[in-house]
Amino acid sequence: MATRLRMAKTVGELDAYARQRDEQVRKEAENDALYAPLIAEFERALEKVKRRYSRATGRIEAKIKRLDSAMLRSARKLRRQLIPGTTKTAKLPSGGEISFRSQPDKPVVQDEKAAIAWLAQAGPEIAGKYLRVEPELNLEALGLEANRQEAEAIPGINFEEQEERIYYLPPSGGKKIQLKED
Repeated sequence: MATRLRMAKTVGELDAYARQRDEQVRKEAENDALYAPLIAEFERALEKVKRRYSRATGRIEAKIKRLDSAMLRSARKLRRQLIPGTTKTAKLPSGGEISFRSQPDKPVVQDEKAAIAWLAQAGPEIAGKYLRVEPELNLEALGLEANRQEAEAIPGINFEEQEERIYYLPPSGGKKIQLKED
């Protein structure tokens, strides 16, 4: 008898819970109907703002690219006026500075097998300098300026001239900016 009473109480609780849940779902549906136009209007306004932002940032990015290109052209003209190899940084009349940095030429392997074969025959002193444990070229050692003349003598190795890098330091200080071609 106690079990039936407990079950009846449980069924009654389930029924009350079901009625509460139905009422909650009905209220949510009413709220959805009330707020749907507001949500749609908000989403339209948000899309409009996103389009405006996209257009504005696109114009700003295009202007930045034009200014970078103009600055790079001016920097190249300035570089031609400076004595090559003596000055790496120039102060600008408007403030800030332009820096010129050259990197050593980069070794380019055209025929790795020929280079490895030649190094293997050249003897352990030279081979140990440019070959790894597995016969593989050591490009870092080949690229050192001190080894340039010796490395150029190896068949299959040429040097590729590296482009000079140009940096701009704003008058306010801060981070150097590398100027690049588009």
